[in-house]
Amino acid sequence: MQTQKLAALAAILGAAAALALPANAQETFTLQTINSTGTNTSQGAAQMLDLSDATNAPLFGAALTAFNAKNSDTVRQNATSFTPGGQLVSPQFFPFGGPSVPVNSNVAAVGHLTAPGTAGATNYFGFAEAAGGQIGVVGTATAPPNQGTELFLYDNASNLVALATGNVDGLSSRIDFTVPDGSGGIWQAAITQGVDFTSPIDYRLQLQMPYSALSPFTTNVIGSGQEKNGSLGAYDVNANAGDNLSFDVHATTPLTGTELLLYDPNGNLVALASQNGSDGFSSIIDFTVPIGDAGEWQTQGAPDANASPPHPYAYDLAIQGFSGLGPVNPSPVPEPSTWAMAFVGFAGLGLVGFRRAGRAQARPLSTSVRL
Repeated sequence: MQTQKLAALAAILGAAAALALPANAQETFTLQTINSTGTNTSQGAAQMLDLSDATNAPLFGAALTAFNAKNSDTVRQNATSFTPGGQLVSPQFFPFGGPSVPVNSNVAAVGHLTAPGTAGATNYFGFAEAAGGQIGVVGTATAPPNQGTELFLYDNASNLVALATGNVDGLSSRIDFTVPDGSGGIWQAAITQGVDFTSPIDYRLQLQMPYSALSPFTTNVIGSGQEKNGSLGAYDVNANAGDNLSFDVHATTPLTGTELLLYDPNGNLVALASQNGSDGFSSIIDFTVPIGDAGEWQTQGAPDANASPPHPYAYDLAIQGFSGLGPVNPSPVPEPSTWAMAFVGFAGLGLVGFRRAGRAQARPLSTSVRL
């Protein structure tokens, strides 16, 4: 059933046009599934779970890619890419930034509980939380499925601060809790049978992660490799103030260096890059459209200025954007947050300036480099 749901989600996200999803449309990615040790039967023996961004953000990105949740369109270079106006690629890029699609993610712990009153009737799990963090925990009996659960939440001083018994559907339990100031540290969640249930059960304990999916669109422009007057082509993208643009060009045949330029709607060169990608060949510009500068932005690809003699290139120019997003914040289970983690790993490094024949040197104004 979960596979079918995710496949349906991929079909929705793969559409080129925006779809207005109902507010309660929500799916879940499980980033990790951890088996209970069976020895975590007390607070002192709690089993630690890894909820860190370092571990789970890459898993979330991989899940989005695996289920085709990162939309991508491919366009071919055409004759207008060599004209001053450039080739408009925004129609394939619509809707710029895409709608927010509520897709939660979690770390799941699975295990077995013995009958109440016996060893192993309660399992404890520890996890690190910072002040202000949103804790979302859901406990469900999986076998037999008609059994109830009860959840406990303990703060960093081992104090019981929340309890839930069958408050989801009369059987499953959920706790949503905000970590108070000064209470960061190791917290614990425990699961046991509901008070009216006496049979041993298998269970699933889900801890929500602070990622929800945004449906980003990536346009991949595939260039024929023809070079004219030192350019591999110019491409226009309509953008609004505050939009975050990402341009990444790399030559595919032969594997050689590239250069990339970005012009504002008034034709001013505002950013440039020369082989600043991690492979030493690609060129990358990440740029936020300033207030008052909405309009048609243009990026131009160029071969390595030091390549001799000039030769044809085949290349891929990836254009990606998010529209009007703020920082990502954790949210409890019922309130999915907007995901903008596609830019995880970007660092605020200046792009490399360069000088080509007939082209003035310029400084990047608002750029960063993806590592």
